[in-house]
Amino acid sequence: MDTHSQPSSPALPTSDSDAPISGRRPDPGSRTAALVALVASCILVLIVFITQQMDVQDLSQAKPNPAVSSDSSIFSLYAKGFTKGFGAAFATQSEKERGPLLAPVVSQVDQMAQTPDEKLRAAIIGGELSGADKAVEMLEASKSWVDKAVADNAADPNDGFKLEDKTRAEFDQFRGLLLKHYTSKVSEAKGDGSNPVGLSDSEIKLVKDHFGWFGRLADVYGMKDAPDRKALFAAGEWIIVMMVFIAAIIIGGLLAGVVLFIVALVMIAKGNIELRFVAPLPGGSVYLETLAIFVLAFLILKVGLHALASSMFPKGSEIPDWFSAMHLGLQWLLALIPLYPLLRGVSFNRWRDDVGFVAPNGVFREIFFGVMAYLAGIPIFVVGVLVSLVLKFALETIKEQMGGGSGAPASNPIFDEIIGSDPIALVLLVSLATIWAPFVEEAIFRGCTFRHLRSRTGLLIAATVSAIVFGCMHGYEFVLLGPVISLGFVFALMREWRKSIIPSITAHMLHNGSVVMMAIIMIRLIAA
Repeated sequence: MDTHSQPSSPALPTSDSDAPISGRRPDPGSRTAALVALVASCILVLIVFITQQMDVQDLSQAKPNPAVSSDSSIFSLYAKGFTKGFGAAFATQSEKERGPLLAPVVSQVDQMAQTPDEKLRAAIIGGELSGADKAVEMLEASKSWVDKAVADNAADPNDGFKLEDKTRAEFDQFRGLLLKHYTSKVSEAKGDGSNPVGLSDSEIKLVKDHFGWFGRLADVYGMKDAPDRKALFAAGEWIIVMMVFIAAIIIGGLLAGVVLFIVALVMIAKGNIELRFVAPLPGGSVYLETLAIFVLAFLILKVGLHALASSMFPKGSEIPDWFSAMHLGLQWLLALIPLYPLLRGVSFNRWRDDVGFVAPNGVFREIFFGVMAYLAGIPIFVVGVLVSLVLKFALETIKEQMGGGSGAPASNPIFDEIIGSDPIALVLLVSLATIWAPFVEEAIFRGCTFRHLRSRTGLLIAATVSAIVFGCMHGYEFVLLGPVISLGFVFALMREWRKSIIPSITAHMLHNGSVVMMAIIMIRLIAA
């Protein structure tokens, strides 16, 4: 934290000229324009929030296609990650020893499976982690599960799923092959003399071709020293290393954050922290206009691309890589909107000072304060996470009592891009998260929105409201917006403390970059 007295910030001009003047001043614009921009911003943010929640709801309620078989789906990602990680961690233990320990993991994988094909893949995981008898048990249960889903759909089209004859025949075929395979393994382990015949070479090939990585895993069941088995678990140790590394980063960051948070509170209590932000006088409108235009452009881009995709591609079909890349690329156009005040006659120097692209004591000093403030804000972020977890648990409990359920983990566009093989889309995704979001979002929400609110309200109200607007613009389920809102609140405090948005840009970049890069590394290791 900065304990030394600092030189006063450069004097601010009274108008769009660069003539210096001391004291506060209103932003350009009028009270009438501010009222119009306020109404427009509230309506547009609400529309964006509602459309985002509708998308989340549609995604959570979307029925998986029972005819699709994929080795790179969200389910497969989770299942492979659990298997590689826990398989490597318990590699030295016998099947009998690790079976009870990994039973909760197998149960979780089975619950995530939402299609007939995924149920068969879950049974393969059950066999690997808990033994062949567990695989047989899960395969036998899969038939009744499918029968119930089909019957539920016949009674109510909103429940279960409809299964075409071809898909049902395929499920029965591969379920029979896997039962044959694991039943023979159970008999071998028991040595009961029945010696049921296992799969032939052609049947093994059929299973491997259909299930991919999972089929190869079934083939090498019980063969600890098989070269193919070692290849399947080649990244297992690295997954464990990454998990330990991530845990260490989280624990270390939390400890450092608690210490710095306490230090910050002590310094605030002693009056050793100088708040550099100068709130403008009421009356201006240009920066609230900027928010309204940004939200409108975001909404037009979102709705327009959705309509274009609906007209170009049949419902339920896979969106091609080039369209996803175009979607991500067009979002860069929104980076021009923070410059809107220049079109309203604001000089570049005044715009830069107002929005916070300044560093009177040097850029590196502001970057350093951004890192320190981010760490000090981690306890606030943790509170946001805990609030969301409590709300999510309560919501899921209510759904279960009303006959619903959480089902499988919902597909996430970010995960889809990382799992996918399109390098252009991946580069665009990373650039949006680590460059676009820190610069553009900080300019809009801390540079413009927070500034306008501070002309009319106190720090806590301005920080809270700007953080809520920031959260509403993100496409997460409303009960999961706690972490995003808490980050927005911390970033607003940085703006008040330093006046510059360079610290919040740094913190935003550090947070997004860490999350995205760790996710890419983990997903690539799992998908290998």
